Amino acid sequence: MSVHRLAPGLYRVRLRASPRPDGKRQAISRTVHGTEAEAKRLERQLLTKRDRGQLSGKSGQFEQYTDHWYAESLRRGSPETHQHHAYILDAHITPRLGGYKLVDITPMVVRTFHGDLADAGLSGTTARKVANLLATILDQATTDGLLFRNPCSSLRRRDKPQIDTQEKRALSADEAQALLRHMATTDCGHMTTERRQQVHDATMFMLGTGVRPGEAMALLWQDIDAKAGTCHVYHNLEAARGREPRRKTTKTRRGQRDVPLPPNLISMLKAHKARQSEYKLRLGRWSEVGYVFPSLDPRKNPGGPWTVQAFRLAWRRLIAGSEFAGLTPYVCRHSYATRLRGLIPDEELSRILGQSSSRVLQSTYSHVDPQTMDRVRDIIAAIL
Repeated sequence: MSVHRLAPGLYRVRLRASPRPDGKRQAISRTVHGTEAEAKRLERQLLTKRDRGQLSGKSGQFEQYTDHWYAESLRRGSPETHQHHAYILDAHITPRLGGYKLVDITPMVVRTFHGDLADAGLSGTTARKVANLLATILDQATTDGLLFRNPCSSLRRRDKPQIDTQEKRALSADEAQALLRHMATTDCGHMTTERRQQVHDATMFMLGTGVRPGEAMALLWQDIDAKAGTCHVYHNLEAARGREPRRKTTKTRRGQRDVPLPPNLISMLKAHKARQSEYKLRLGRWSEVGYVFPSLDPRKNPGGPWTVQAFRLAWRRLIAGSEFAGLTPYVCRHSYATRLRGLIPDEELSRILGQSSSRVLQSTYSHVDPQTMDRVRDIIAAIL
């Protein structure tokens, strides 16, 4: 019975199960993606189950291989990706497939696994991410010579989770103005005036540039070229659990781009910078990194990075109870793409948005707004 550290943030808990009728006690192994304290907490829970006779030895070869795969994956990728993989393994893959031997995971088992994900209420998009990670792990097992063929490769398209294709909402010009007015005038008792104004300014910036929330939070003042009327988007803000937020380059080369800034947005940024300077002087201490949209919390790290999670929380609180409740900051990006599509070629617009190809734009970031619907009605009415 002990806790073994396999890698940073990865622990294995080992103990003996309750005795079987033949008197033997099978070894139990459980993996913990987290801290040593969490591993020891699991150890205590397993001991309690064993004392009650509720712990049986069902640990399989696949769970052991996922430990090996995860430990190797820590050498590449970002902490945010590691955290995401750890969650999928702990919440979805290991509980359902951990007791299998690798050679016993057949296409039928994988099809049943996909069905279980749907029965559990997971969205198509989430289920596809889980299925993709399972396929990646089994593909590595095939490369390692532990499987003759990846069982996921034999599945037909209809047997795999289907990505949700529901069209997301985009704001019309009037709705965007109404959203900004609401943010500028709403008195939110649990939010300071400075933070409310920064949520407003960040929202206006995203509506006017189409950048992702993480890209907006990673911007430094040196990335703003007011004279040229452009914004240099080269970084994204990453914040994994238990780690300090950090700026990292965008995932793809096309994500590194220059975005045009209209005159009214440049004026807003100048006013925003002036308010930021006043707040910095009033506060007396400031992290001189130069974030455009920094943390304003005087208790922690004023002037430091403002995480996307913190921005989303402030956004939700500010629009709670309004007609915009339930929207996320990504509605700004959807709206930007919808308003510009048709005015400039898709390939050029996808480069401004930092998409890997124009196909993503065509399938995700294009919407038919109410004004277009009205124009279609008028045209058809004239024909009929």
